[in-house]
Amino acid sequence: MVSKAFFVTGTDTGSGKTLASIMLMRAFKTAGQPVYGMKPVASGCMLTSAGLVSEDALQLIDNSSSRLPYALVNPVALASPCSPNIAAKLEGREVNTGQVLDAYQQLAKQEGVVIVEGIGGWRTPVFGQSGMGIIIKQMELPVVLVVGLRLGCISHALLTHESLKNENIEIAGWIANQVDPDYMYIDETVACLQDVLDCNLLGLIPYLDDPGLSKTGSYLNITTLL
Repeated sequence: MVSKAFFVTGTDTGSGKTLASIMLMRAFKTAGQPVYGMKPVASGCMLTSAGLVSEDALQLIDNSSSRLPYALVNPVALASPCSPNIAAKLEGREVNTGQVLDAYQQLAKQEGVVIVEGIGGWRTPVFGQSGMGIIIKQMELPVVLVVGLRLGCISHALLTHESLKNENIEIAGWIANQVDPDYMYIDETVACLQDVLDCNLLGLIPYLDDPGLSKTGSYLNITTLL
């Protein structure tokens, strides 16, 4: 059975959840633990001969300790590149929590660590008007918050942190991710957030030009997660 599992959420779309999830996976591998990625719900998926496929989910599969069936990693794949509740409505589908929970329970039979990547921001509607929080509580997963460093991110980070606290969700730590190469106030922003977020900073991921993530290392210190 899985020894640990974490849910990765972001301040908003484009904050770098997939990159941060992969870096977490690399860090756990370096610590000698098998690790598996999951993307429960994805929108904007590509239509292939095998059906709808998420690029994010494929990257998680590629970085997992062993290759798992796609349907376990991404049980809900939507074509429309928009909020999942809107995409489901446009496609005449209903996204229910059972699909996600069933896949997670099967995935959790693996030995090691599971990194579950969210979609959009924490409050992005997924199941009707409800976000991922309703099943994260059932799965009892602590959250890792990814802050995409750019203008406006401090407010987004504080609002997300406040929402998690109000919902009694455990925050395992936060990751600073430089998503804007032209943003000049990285050190100052990270220092500000360290002062106001009552959870551990797991690391700063610099802006990476390489979308294939060929660089070694994870940029993260996961000592507090082990």
